[in-house]
Amino acid sequence: MTQNVFSGVAGVVASAAAAVSAVFALFNSVLSEMVPPIPDAQNTVGFVSIGTTIVLLALTLLIRKRLTRVQAVTIAATSAVLFALALLVFFQFTNIGRTYIYRYPPSSTPHADQQRHIRGDLHERGRERVGDMTIAEAVFRFGGPDNVDALGLLWTEDARGHAIDL
Repeated sequence: MTQNVFSGVAGVVASAAAAVSAVFALFNSVLSEMVPPIPDAQNTVGFVSIGTTIVLLALTLLIRKRLTRVQAVTIAATSAVLFALALLVFFQFTNIGRTYIYRYPPSSTPHADQQRHIRGDLHERGRERVGDMTIAEAVFRFGGPDNVDALGLLWTEDARGHAIDL
């Protein structure tokens, strides 16, 4: 009897470790474009992985018992609501990323390894400077991301900070 309990717990721990590994693997490969280009992004992925593991462990303990019909319906409804909220957050995040993340250097630059950078909302003078160019082309023209950010040529430091906070 004791061996069955330990083998069940070992299975739960192994499943949790597999879930964490899968989350890390996805966000470091296929979903790497979703991770914002900020210094503590990997900490966020780690926090989400640990949180997911805790939730999975708690659900595993709950599911090991026989669920009543009301409990099963409650879990299903909660899951549906959380899934809808996750989709809402995903699409909102994707929209924010499309708006505030640009690739530098521009694709027109030969043999360029592009990196993702965060920009702010353009100030009035910045809109004039960008004109018909893409953000990456304007940043390239004005000396690169570090120069544009330091001198506030296209956006203010506060505007960029707001974008990072988003």
